[in-house]
Amino acid sequence: MTGPVVLQGRFNKAAPYPFGPKEGVPTIGFEVSAKLLRSDFGLGAFTPAVSDEGELRISVEALAAE
Repeated sequence: MTGPVVLQGRFNKAAPYPFGPKEGVPTIGFEVSAKLLRSDFGLGAFTPAVSDEGELRISVEALAAE
């Protein structure tokens, strides 16, 4: 089963990469998260022994392509 999920995003920072072989390369960081209910995706078994609510978190650090 599939369904839409609303992601909340947060921009962290844009700056040159601080060290190593990539030092000085333009870099950005951001995070996205969402609250999910297992039952919304047909996975409600064992509730309430297993929580119905879960959280999805994605953290990204992206460097400019060479």
